[in-house]
Parts: sequence; structure tokens; C-alpha cells
Amino acid sequence: MTFDVDTNWPVTLRTILKTSREENASLEGLYTTLFNYSFCSGDNLSYFVAAEDKPEEDLNHAGCDFIVFLVDEKEESLKPVLVAEIEEDSWVSSANTRLKADQRMRNRFDRMLRQCPLPQMYGLSLLGTSLRIYRADVATGQVDPISKGDPDSLSDNLLEGEWSLDILSQDGFKKMGGIVSYIHAESAKVEGQ
Repeated sequence: MTFDVDTNWPVTLRTILKTSREENASLEGLYTTLFNYSFCSGDNLSYFVAAEDKPEEDLNHAGCDFIVFLVDEKEESLKPVLVAEIEEDSWVSSANTRLKADQRMRNRFDRMLRQCPLPQMYGLSLLGTSLRIYRADVATGQVDPISKGDPDSLSDNLLEGEWSLDILSQDGFKKMGGIVSYIHAESAKVEGQ
């Protein structure tokens, strides 16, 4: 099984999700497996998937964060090419937590975008398996989608429906495939320099 030739997610991921939910466990295992499957299949050691420690102010919540790094052998360094913020399913039902998830992703870009060696950096905000995809232009710092959140005028429907794609669905597989293909193609250009 390798992501670049498979046509859908392996059953293993669904099993991990089902078991995690039944045991009320963290989704960290699911996403560790998903990102390693997506980027580190076979003998591909060009990428390193790392769980990121939470900032001190976030230590009281159950989410987990990941960074996918391109391994730069010439400079002997790791360069971020994708960031992911994972929170609990329940975050999708509240305008306050949806706004917080959006702000966290934008803060991640603020901290990491300048280190990305690719023209664009992707971010995945996951509320359970509900996915919102972000893309930032490294040269300009512009993040798409544009921020809609204003914490001072929080309405109940703020950002409602923005996490409507299930990453484990067939459409989720295709979107992830497009992101991974982009990262592989642009990383090959960087490695060839």
C-alpha cells in the first residue's frame, strides 16, 4: 500500500478511527498513521512527520498538532511543508471553537511560513475528521481562505459549514492526494537545486 498508487484510504485508518472513538481515545494515533502513510510510504525518507508540543497556554485541551517536514540533506535541516491542527469533533458545533480553530491555524502560519521552502504551504484544520484546508503563499504571506472571524462580533453561524469535508471520505482522499502531489512535486524542485 502506498498513497501515490492507492485509490482510497486503507481500511486500517477506519479501524483506528472506530477503535479510538469507542475507547474515547485521542485522535493522535489516527493522524500519525494517516500522515506517515501519505508522506512516508515505502523507502521514501524525504519527509519526517512530527507531533508538535502544544504551547504552554494550550496544555489543558486534548487536541494534537503535526508538522510534516522536508528533510534537507544538503543543509542538514528539517523544513516545514505542511501543518495540521487537530481538535475534538465537538469543536465543529460551536462558533467560538470554530473561530479558535481558525485562529490557531493562522497563528501556525505566522510562526512557520517563512521556514517553508515551497511556494505555498498547506495547513489542515481537523475537527475530529471534519477538514478545512488552508493554503498560504510563502512570498506574500496571504492565507486562503481569507479570515472571516471577528471575535468582537461573534455570531452563532460564524464559520459554519467550513469543516464540511470528511478527510476519510473519498473526496477527502482526493483532496489529500492533490496536496501531497503538490508537496512532492515542489519538494523535488527544491531538492534538485
